[in-house]
Amino acid sequence: MKLSIITINLNNVIGLRKTIESVINQTSDSYEHIIIDGGSTDGSVDIIKQFLENEEYARHVTFWCSEKDSGVYEAMNKGIDKASGDYCLMLNSGDYFYDCNVLKMINMLKFDEDIVYFNVLMRKNNKEIIYKYPDELNENLIVGSRFMVNHQSMLIKISLQKSNYYNINYRIVSDYEFFIKAILEIRCSYRHIDSIMCSVDFETGISSTNIELRDEETVDVVFNYLTKKNSTDKKLVYLYYDYNYGYGGLIRVFRKILNFVSRKTFRRNFKAFDKWEAELK
Repeated sequence: MKLSIITINLNNVIGLRKTIESVINQTSDSYEHIIIDGGSTDGSVDIIKQFLENEEYARHVTFWCSEKDSGVYEAMNKGIDKASGDYCLMLNSGDYFYDCNVLKMINMLKFDEDIVYFNVLMRKNNKEIIYKYPDELNENLIVGSRFMVNHQSMLIKISLQKSNYYNINYRIVSDYEFFIKAILEIRCSYRHIDSIMCSVDFETGISSTNIELRDEETVDVVFNYLTKKNSTDKKLVYLYYDYNYGYGGLIRVFRKILNFVSRKTFRRNFKAFDKWEAELK
């Protein structure tokens, strides 16, 4: 089996180096590496060129570019266009394989499902947590959770991926939208492998640093999915309202209140302090 590893990057030279090194260090060579850089100015392009001096690795890099794009999902779609493997994996800059034998382990497995997903090692707040995904994916799990299965832990059959590109109208949750569509609407076959495939940076990603936008887009995806369901399906309708107006709604309201208080107190006082300090000088 040939795996298309797609890495997107924008001004994350340190993370990009880690990702490429983890690919190079694999003990199996049944892969192609596609790197889509969004026009970085931090030396990322130099790092790519430096690694391409390694002839053994360079023969696996079937495409790379550095050019402006509209965001992560346009970059991912560019990579999908160039992919020629049996399955594709989104391994973004900063993420890396759990160990050097991951690809060897994958090739030893026998599977033909549309989506095959593994566990991940999540890095957050200087801590490492092994996240084990469930074997069964159903509506309660997927609709009730954001990013139920992280896309860095999924192998997606290339025919499925090329017929379902990521929605560039979303900035954060297009992979979540794809996941809901694939599992709940198309009813794709899937399989969980109870092994760790990669380590994911869960702290610096856009979904972790822009929580309010993530919540808004997630609710929109869930709402669009539920409107396609029969209106008599009360279970899903109630699930949506619980999510939007219950627990999730209270969190959004509470966050807005905190931001308002911060603007009216702490931030205003900091400005007053700066003005007072300038007058003293």
